[in-house]
Amino acid sequence: MNKDLPYIVSFDKIQGLGSVKLLAIYKYFKSFKNAWDSDINEFKNISVINNTNLQEIQKFKSFFSPLDYYQKILDSNINVITILDDNYPFLLKNIPDPPFVLYYKGIWKDDIIKNSIAIVGTRKPSHSGRKAAYNFSRDLSSFNINIVSGMANGIDAEVHKGCLSVNKYNTAVLGCGVDIIYPSTNRKIYEQLIENGLILSSYPPGTNPDPRNFPPRNRIISGLSSAVIVIEAGEKSGTLITVDYANEQGRDVFVMPGDIFNPASKGTNNLIKQGANVITEISDVLNYLNWNINFEDKNHSLKKINLTETEKIIYDNLDYNPKHIDNIVYDLNMPLSEISSILIMLEIKELVKQLPGNLFLKV
Repeated sequence: MNKDLPYIVSFDKIQGLGSVKLLAIYKYFKSFKNAWDSDINEFKNISVINNTNLQEIQKFKSFFSPLDYYQKILDSNINVITILDDNYPFLLKNIPDPPFVLYYKGIWKDDIIKNSIAIVGTRKPSHSGRKAAYNFSRDLSSFNINIVSGMANGIDAEVHKGCLSVNKYNTAVLGCGVDIIYPSTNRKIYEQLIENGLILSSYPPGTNPDPRNFPPRNRIISGLSSAVIVIEAGEKSGTLITVDYANEQGRDVFVMPGDIFNPASKGTNNLIKQGANVITEISDVLNYLNWNINFEDKNHSLKKINLTETEKIIYDNLDYNPKHIDNIVYDLNMPLSEISSILIMLEIKELVKQLPGNLFLKV
C-alpha cells in the first residue's frame, strides 16, 4: 500500500483544496504525510494557499484521523488512484485542471480504459434516442472499447444497459461519492457495474449529489474519452456542458441527428449546424478516429435474429416508432389473428414491444 494515500485522501476532503493546491502542497512537502505532520505556518510558504485554506487545514487536522478515514474507505470496497500514479488515465491527466484523486468501485482495466468513448444525452429521450444509445454502446463496447457515461436516467442509463447486455466493460462517472447510488432507480446498473465495469468519481466517499457537482463531473466524462457522442439534447440541456468541455479538451464530438419537431433534439441539431460530426452508425466514429477495427471479425455476442419467413415480413413492416396493429394488417393484407399471434412470438423473442392502444414497435 502507498503509505501516503491516507494523507492524500484526507487533504482531498478539506474544502477549498483543488488539484492545483494539492499538487503545490505535494511539491513543497514531498509527501502528504510530511504535510500533515508539519506546523500550519509551513503552509504559508506555498503561494496558492490563502488564509481561508490555512484555517480549514488547521481545523481539519485538529480532529481528523487519516488512518481511520482511509480504513473506512477500504472497508467500503472503494479504491483510490491519484494523479501521481502511473496508471492514472493519460487522456484525463492532460486536461486543464485534472482531478488529483479518483475514487472507484469495480474493476480498473488500464488496457480498456485507454480506449474510451463517451456517450451522453437527455434524461427524457424519445424511443429512437433510447434505441440508438443502447445499440451504439452495445456495439462499440463489443470491440473492447470502454464506453463512458454518467448513470443518469434516460440516455445514460440506456448506454450502460447496452454495454451490460453483452457483458462488456463500461464506466459510470458520478456527481457524488461512489458509495452513493444516484439516481436510486439505477441500482441494478450500479450493482452490475461493480461486477463488470467501473464506477468512478472525483468526489470523496459520502459526497451527496448536488447540482453544482455535475458540470465538473462532465469534464471527467469527456476527459477520459477520445470522442464524445451526443444522442438527443435540448437547447439548454446540461449535456451541452459536456460538449463545451470536450471542445476545450480537444475531443472529437459526434452528434446523432434528431427529429426537428422534438425539443430534445434541438440542441443536437444546432450542434450539427455549427459543424459537429454526424453519427448514424458506429463506423462513423471508429473510422474518423482511425482505430484499427476489423468490422468483419467482431468478437462479441450480439443477439442473433432467427425468424421464420412470416415473422420476418411482419418484423420488417415495423420500425422504431409505434405502429397500430390495424395499419400492419392494412399494409400486409394478412388476417388479424395471424398477425397478432406472430407479434406475440416476436415479443417473446424480445424483438418487438407492445404499447398501450395496440401499438407495436421494434426494440
